[in-house]
Amino acid sequence: MRLKLVPIPAAPQVSLFPETSCNPTASFSGQSSCSSLKTVWYNATTNVVLPNLPSTIPTETTSYYARCQTETGCLSEKSQVVTFTLQTTVQAPVVTVSQEIVCTGTTVVVAANCPAGSRTYWNTGITATSFEVAFSNVTKQTYWAKCLFDGGCQSQESNRKEVYWNAFVVTLINIGESRSSVKTNDRAAWSSQFITRDGGPTLEQSTQQNPTLFFVENPNKIAPRFWTINADACALGTSGSLTFDMLATPEMGVVRSFNTHENNAPYFMYANREGWTELYAQNHPAYGFYADNGAGGNAYDSGLPKGLYKLSIRYWDQKGWGSIYPSTRQAQGNVLAYQEYWFRIQSRDGVGVGAAREEAKGSGQGANGKEQGSDRRTATNLSPWKGLKSTDNGSFATVLPNPVTNILRLKVQGSKGQVVQTSLMDASGRQVLSRAFTADTDAHTEEISVDKLAPGVYFLSVNTAQLVRTLKVLKIE
Repeated sequence: MRLKLVPIPAAPQVSLFPETSCNPTASFSGQSSCSSLKTVWYNATTNVVLPNLPSTIPTETTSYYARCQTETGCLSEKSQVVTFTLQTTVQAPVVTVSQEIVCTGTTVVVAANCPAGSRTYWNTGITATSFEVAFSNVTKQTYWAKCLFDGGCQSQESNRKEVYWNAFVVTLINIGESRSSVKTNDRAAWSSQFITRDGGPTLEQSTQQNPTLFFVENPNKIAPRFWTINADACALGTSGSLTFDMLATPEMGVVRSFNTHENNAPYFMYANREGWTELYAQNHPAYGFYADNGAGGNAYDSGLPKGLYKLSIRYWDQKGWGSIYPSTRQAQGNVLAYQEYWFRIQSRDGVGVGAAREEAKGSGQGANGKEQGSDRRTATNLSPWKGLKSTDNGSFATVLPNPVTNILRLKVQGSKGQVVQTSLMDASGRQVLSRAFTADTDAHTEEISVDKLAPGVYFLSVNTAQLVRTLKVLKIE
């Protein structure tokens, strides 16, 4: 009888390929230093011998070790333990930006929080975890990222972050009264009174069809609303001036315009004292607007009504002239920049519902029954929709006949040679038609085709340099 002694092999070194993967169909294999000897694989958790390693990646994270086996069945010591990690769908990173709305030329830091061991890949092609970016022109840029891992795995795409480089940075502020309390000359001191968005797009992305939404139930938006607007002119500097033209289409009441001209920075819609020290609102009798409400008070003390607002801001290369008051100052020079914003003040429950419906408290009549006129630099007076008659809207402007079918006939009195601006709005305040014409006589009749409009109630705003009227028009088949 012969006895053959076989040396026990040394513990092998082993490796897996790949060690990490998220692709369930990817091939999977292992290598050892057993050379000509047989490699026997074990599940490191259960110590169970495996017939073979799986040919595709395991369905869960699994650890292995191996032994070398001689032809006589002798086994080496265990190799080191190696682990395959199944990379499940990785949660998307969170993208942050240092500022979302900035002046042109301002540098913004964009960053993502991809985990250690991964690489950040941006939609712009950048592969750094964070980067700085600036634009000298007016633009909107969108940034998103995903995390890349060894083995071809990647996370879901992150949230989209939009950054706006603007000619103006606009801030709406709740004053709470016609003249604010005195604060330190610091913008930050007013931050708790900034009017923030409750719905819809940002002001910079707002349109007539998709305005920024402010809910009247929320802080800084509860009636009565006494607001002002600050506009940073950014790279345009402070040698020029700004005009604020705000058109309001209330849920109840006639269209109003709030138009002012500010000469000095910081640029506020209704002036200011010593920077941010003291601010004024639309009902300030000197820096805002005044109209007798028929009872000896100011019609603008009712505050901004619920409704749709269009805000137009222009930067002029010269200072305004002709008045020390913003509401009567006149523009001169050239417009170097223009931006338009749309917002709606409404209940969170919808337009025309919720939180105590507000009615316009002013009227187009003064205490003596005579008209209270207004020019482009003042605000137009309010009167409730329900107070408008279909045909009797004063001698200045009349629609006859009313209801109308295919042609709207507007008769304008006492305005020979004057330019007449008209705007027809539906019940929601959306402009559906507009026209400007010069009255040929003091009894001018203008015909406007309305055959393509749906039947319903409309409101026709008629404006000259001195007069404003809003007429209710009924369109029928």
